Order: sequence, then C-alpha cells, then structure tokens
Amino acid sequence: MAAHLMKEVVRRDPGQEISHYADNQSIIKALTSRKGRTGQYLIESYRRGTHKASQDTARIRLRWISAHSGVEGNEAIDVAAKEAAGGRSSRREELPSILKGKEGLRASKAAIKQEKKEQVKRDWEKKWKESPRYARMARIDPNHPYRKFRKWKDGLSRNQGSILVQLRSGHLPINVYLKKIQKREDDYCDWCKEKEGQIVPETVNHLMLNCPAYKEEREKMKQRLG
Repeated sequence: MAAHLMKEVVRRDPGQEISHYADNQSIIKALTSRKGRTGQYLIESYRRGTHKASQDTARIRLRWISAHSGVEGNEAIDVAAKEAAGGRSSRREELPSILKGKEGLRASKAAIKQEKKEQVKRDWEKKWKESPRYARMARIDPNHPYRKFRKWKDGLSRNQGSILVQLRSGHLPINVYLKKIQKREDDYCDWCKEKEGQIVPETVNHLMLNCPAYKEEREKMKQRLG
C-alpha cells in the first residue's frame, strides 16, 4: 500500500523527493536482503512499486522511526493499518487493483487467521454483554475473562481458591448475604454492635478492611506483604 501511495504522489507531482517511514526494523532489513522468507511476495511487490515510482522522482528514502516516538499521527496510522489489515476501513471498490482481483496480492494466511480470531472474540463479547449474568458479574469484576484473578488463583490451594471466589462474589456466610437469602433478619456486624455499639453492615469490605475484630490479622498481613 505504501508503494501504491508513493506512485500516486509521483503521478501528481513528478520529481518530488519522498520519504517512507517505517517502525519495523525487520521489514527494513528484509527489503535490503534477497534471502527468501515468509511473506517474500509482499517484499517483492514493494520493491517493484518503489522501483516504478523512483523512475519518475528524484529519490525515495526508507527511514526507520520509533513506534513510540510521540510523532503526531503515528498512533493514528497504526490504528488505520490494523483496520485495513482486517478489511474494515474501505469498501472493496475503493481499493487499488493491487489489493483486489486476480492480479492483486495473495491474502495473508496469518492476517486472515488473526481477523477470524478477533471476529470470534467480538461475537463472544457481544453475546456475553447481552447475557443476564453480565451485569451481575461486571459489578464484581468488569475485566472479563479475569486473567489477573486467574493468575492469583493459580498459586492457591483448592480450598484457598474457593474462599477467594466467595470473597469476590460475596457469596459466603456473612450477615449481608445471610439476610439476602433470608437466613437472618438483619445484616449488622455482631462484633461492632456488641463491642463498639455501632450498627454497621457486615460486608466483605467491612470484614477485610475495617472491622476491629480482625485488626491484628490485618497488621500481620501488612507485615508479610511488606
């Protein structure tokens, strides 16, 4: 596509010097090597395109630029390139002949697989958000599929993992939950009511962070965590 755009620039303004910036060093090295490699047909297509453009212009320069250089428009170009690779940015009739038809470039197997994978992910996310469970689970953790939680859980025993799941979901025998399932008339923390004279709901956050009954345990945990 870069070669096609350079030819267009030359056609409109012959003799103009052109600089092509790329943030992929391996591609730049591949363009200066004749060794065959995966995607070699793309390299050859670029060479043919730039050779044709260079016949009508002063010089074409290929330069490297850092992907995180802060150059204005660099991120926008990256987004546009990904959309184009997925076939989501332009209608087929608007594409240059090199990208369509029998004479066009062969479709990239890797790009097709990646697009299919992303499409499956988008379809799954759409169905998940339409599920009646989504709103309830999103309140617990909006970052589905919970990779960070799974990483934490992998280092725990089966019993510890079960407790962690209960804490995250709030489905454990604390007074707020017991009242919810009609096993208790109120949801107050018994310790705070009897020892402190305070009426405080016994929630997970209260037990883990605030309840004076577990002050010593919290201090020990802080020391272990450093």
